[in-house]
Amino acid sequence: MVTSSQSLVRFTIKAIPPLVILGLTLGYILAVINPVPLSDEWRWMQALLIPFIESDINFWQYITGEYSFLGHSHYLTLLFIYIDYQIFGLDYTHMAYIGLIAYLLTWGLLVWYYLALHQYQLNTQGYTCLLLLTLGFASPLSDFPWGLVLFEYLYFLFALALLCLFDLTLRHKFSFYGFLVAFAATVVFTETIGLMAVLTVLGWSLLHSALKQYPWRKTATLWLTFTLILLAQYLLLGSGIEGRSSFSESAVSMLSSLDSVLQSLFITFSLPLADQTLLSESSVFHGDYRIWQVLIGIVGLLITLTGMGYYMLGGGLKKSQLPLLLFLFSLVAWVTILLARYQDAGAYIFDARRFARFFTVYYIAAAIGLSLSDKKSGGKAAAALTLLLAVFFSYATVTQHARAKHVEHYFTNAEQAIKNTPTDKTALANSIPRCKTEPCAETIAFLREHQLSLFK
Repeated sequence: MVTSSQSLVRFTIKAIPPLVILGLTLGYILAVINPVPLSDEWRWMQALLIPFIESDINFWQYITGEYSFLGHSHYLTLLFIYIDYQIFGLDYTHMAYIGLIAYLLTWGLLVWYYLALHQYQLNTQGYTCLLLLTLGFASPLSDFPWGLVLFEYLYFLFALALLCLFDLTLRHKFSFYGFLVAFAATVVFTETIGLMAVLTVLGWSLLHSALKQYPWRKTATLWLTFTLILLAQYLLLGSGIEGRSSFSESAVSMLSSLDSVLQSLFITFSLPLADQTLLSESSVFHGDYRIWQVLIGIVGLLITLTGMGYYMLGGGLKKSQLPLLLFLFSLVAWVTILLARYQDAGAYIFDARRFARFFTVYYIAAAIGLSLSDKKSGGKAAAALTLLLAVFFSYATVTQHARAKHVEHYFTNAEQAIKNTPTDKTALANSIPRCKTEPCAETIAFLREHQLSLFK
């Protein structure tokens, strides 16, 4: 008979590996968190926060001043910046730490939901897939040094929570109208990342209603709610797509370059495993890093399709729709970013590490899906995929921890460039790319005069 102490020992032993995986990435994040405003923060200070402080605009104009459909200048972000200005004097590390908490809560949400799907009893296959889930989620290749990107894990948390709620609704464990409230709140408050989850739900419901597997009444209610909220926002705040071109212009360019579009898809799968920065700086992969980028993307695609294949063919669909919803979420992110940003850099827009978080979800979907499969070979498949993903994770982790000192050095120089008196515009532009195209000197003078941000 197993005693409670033996059970506790077994639980502790099993908890250590996923916590170590997460802890390695957490250690890197803590090493690179910094107080330097890097990009959009400068525009917000110049165009919104400072005019509001000086009473040139009112609070409503401040909160909504940069609203754009599929943009990230959104209410909660600007509200947080204002609150931090009032209480802490505009310390941007607070954005990063709030994002870090949201990052950890997101992993906790996924693990909790995963365990609930398995009635909190994991066999060998289930436990292996839990490791696979954590390896996918904890990729160290996101743009963690940028405080805004880390802060946006708050929206990432809300987005994945919405998909979990929708799955609960489909499993008749949560009311549709309760979900509808969460759905509407996500449309309003969680900016682009939340909208990707919303579009995932809308696409899923429309497809399944067409296949007579979901009531048209509920699909119509979701679409009507979405449309009415967008209409209200348009009437109140105006419209616009955050990007360098319209959707139609991007779509035309994409149709004329389908090979580039396909390449971009492979890059999304490689981004959490071994991205452009990691490969181009490697002595091994440097020369042909674009080829390696695609090849690693193909490997990532095969990992994901293997997990999803076991899920689809092994009875997983009957247990939960979440793996499918998560997989669709990543595809929606890919399409949305392409439409909004394709003319910026073509397929290579996905070299930007800030997008990595969207595509870690491929591997989370594969892990949960594979864990739900009843196929006899599922355990061996789980072990093989976990080992393969562990190789990528280990290489990325070693590389990122080695780069942490260079990242710290970069932001130390950036902080010094901001504090220089008089302002050295060349040094500032080299350290803060945003300051190459936008005047930052007046903003710096305001921060210095009022002892805000780096001048506290």
